[in-house]
Amino acid sequence: MAEKFKLKDIFKLLKLTYHEWMKDDAFAKAAAVAYYAVFALPGFLLLILYFTGLFIEEETITGEITAQISSMIGPKAAKTIETILMKSKLEDQSFSGAAISIGSLLFGATGLFFQLQKSLNSIWEVEKKPEAGILRMLLDRATSLGIIIIVGILMLISLVLSATISILSDWLSDTFGSDLMFFTVSGEFLLSLFILTLLFATIFKVLPDVEIRWKTVWIGAIITALLFSLGKWLIALYISNVNPDSNFGAGGAIILFLLWVSYSCLIIFFGAEFTQVFSENYGYKFKPSEHAQRTAEYKLRNHHKYEDINIAQKDQK
Repeated sequence: MAEKFKLKDIFKLLKLTYHEWMKDDAFAKAAAVAYYAVFALPGFLLLILYFTGLFIEEETITGEITAQISSMIGPKAAKTIETILMKSKLEDQSFSGAAISIGSLLFGATGLFFQLQKSLNSIWEVEKKPEAGILRMLLDRATSLGIIIIVGILMLISLVLSATISILSDWLSDTFGSDLMFFTVSGEFLLSLFILTLLFATIFKVLPDVEIRWKTVWIGAIITALLFSLGKWLIALYISNVNPDSNFGAGGAIILFLLWVSYSCLIIFFGAEFTQVFSENYGYKFKPSEHAQRTAEYKLRNHHKYEDINIAQKDQK
């Protein structure tokens, strides 16, 4: 019977997670996803813009996207990305040109999550069955598109709740006549943590080719959200004290974007490793999806483990 999780076990779990994280070469995986992210960025942002634009004015969404990027990698990099976004819009194009552009944007944007899925599968030691075929690939792309839509929904929720916090803060300030900056900052931090936890939990649950319970992914999602928030603050601190343009020249914006994506992926992979370690140590078992199987490395390792157990049992007899 698996032991019950206790809060004091968290440091032991973090140590095991770090060992697995390094063993699975998270840095190489993060670099691969960052490479895809450069090409996926226009399509990813445009899909979010078009979806959220169905409910809120486009200028508001564009401003929110720019503000979020600015808070993570600085105003200059945010301005560069905003320019890329504006130039990628499908305006004044023929039907065939628009169709090709839409297809390219969809392929690029979903490709980012497709690559992220491969990395998460590697961490969970599963792979697609050879007979999965093209239909499975199309379904994976559809899943990636679904996650992009979820990002858009979470952005809408964030906008509404941020506005609510701001209005409530102003009302309390007018009513009690005191500066409530602490309330505003705390509220926005908790809101950000809540949104990030929902996003990471969805990624851990939906993206890898494993069947895993929601109960298992929540603790990994919370750890990931906390580390992500810490990294966001550290990168912002770095940008405020170092002028990236003087170090990287005209490519400073792209370098910062790659740095931010790489860090984000490292944290996501750490969270995935933590979720796996937690599930293995506390009995929350998971298994490959119907269209997936265990990797050869996993099968070989467990084969040797069972052989060692059998030898030990024979020696005891």
